[in-house]
Amino acid sequence: MLSFKEFITEDMEMTHDVHNALSKLSDLDKHIVMQRHVHKRTLEDIAKEVGLHRQSVKNRESKSMRVLKKHLKSYNEAVEVVLEATYQGKKVPLNKPMKGDVKKSKVYVDPDGDGKAQKVNFGDKNLSIKKHRPNRKKSYCARSSGQGNLNDKTSANYWSRRAWDC
Repeated sequence: MLSFKEFITEDMEMTHDVHNALSKLSDLDKHIVMQRHVHKRTLEDIAKEVGLHRQSVKNRESKSMRVLKKHLKSYNEAVEVVLEATYQGKKVPLNKPMKGDVKKSKVYVDPDGDGKAQKVNFGDKNLSIKKHRPNRKKSYCARSSGQGNLNDKTSANYWSRRAWDC
């Protein structure tokens, strides 16, 4: 399976299909997609760079990915952001949080890109997150931001903050 980075390199070499799909996006939307999926930058970093709120960047990214998905005939092979790797001899999806076995949630990451996944468990099975309640979300985001690991995909804090939309 080919990754997004294999279709769009840093030199902007693109296949014909991807080039046509990207031509449907504005320059800002192309920039956001490239920064998120090729350079693996956080929404906060991109928001600061382009001068928009984090939620606006997230909305533009989601809309752009829907446009790309619609215009690419073989989206699953061409722009699949969730790649696969092996974990204990099994193929597992990367960077896709799912119901956990030990903790509430788990996600498989490939920190060094060698095709061998690492499992990250996070969350308490007995508690639910209440991100729709502004005071609780604000409190959690403030509390968890001091723990560091804000950009480290191998940390539980990174994935927990993503679940809360911090």
